[in-house]
Amino acid sequence: MSDGAHTAAVQQALETMRSEDPQAADTARQAYQLLTGSTRLDRISQFTLQEFLWRRLPTQWVSLEPTDWPAVTEALGRFFDLLDMPRYAELARAPITRQVLAAYESGDDLGHEAYRRALSASEVVPPNVPELEWGVTMDDEEYAAYRDTAAMLELAIEAGELVLGAPGWRAKQRELTSAYLTLPRPEFDGASYLDRIMAEREA
Repeated sequence: MSDGAHTAAVQQALETMRSEDPQAADTARQAYQLLTGSTRLDRISQFTLQEFLWRRLPTQWVSLEPTDWPAVTEALGRFFDLLDMPRYAELARAPITRQVLAAYESGDDLGHEAYRRALSASEVVPPNVPELEWGVTMDDEEYAAYRDTAAMLELAIEAGELVLGAPGWRAKQRELTSAYLTLPRPEFDGASYLDRIMAEREA
């Protein structure tokens, strides 16, 4: 999808929402801008949406109160409905999202613990592999690799290459992760994500 098509799809969804509920449309617009930093739908992945809903919404959108969070998740759910992205709409409205946000209402420590549990249970979170154990905290290169690997695993699931629950699926998940991290990349002058992570750790 071209940049123009991305923009048109987003604007059409927001226009439809404005005709239904102007306040929800404005909420969805703000959430989308915070989620992507752009108007490109391909900046969104399951992992980045989880990060937004389960961490950034309750901790970084400081103008909101906890009582405002359900309006954000519902507005995003409707927004993704209109964009024909049902899995993301479902995630916005999911019980796990409500549970994590409820934990933040009891305090940031409980919220962060709930966020970490929810994220670790997600099927798209990259596993540790023989070549790399992910850091507890990550600098820029490692986080970018982690985020992009999560997006790759999501696509593998959608394509049927990685079948959740099938015999050996965890081993297949590690195999895909290793291959993705060690692949030489033209955009990095032939270096791999793993090369860049190791260089960053040594710097």
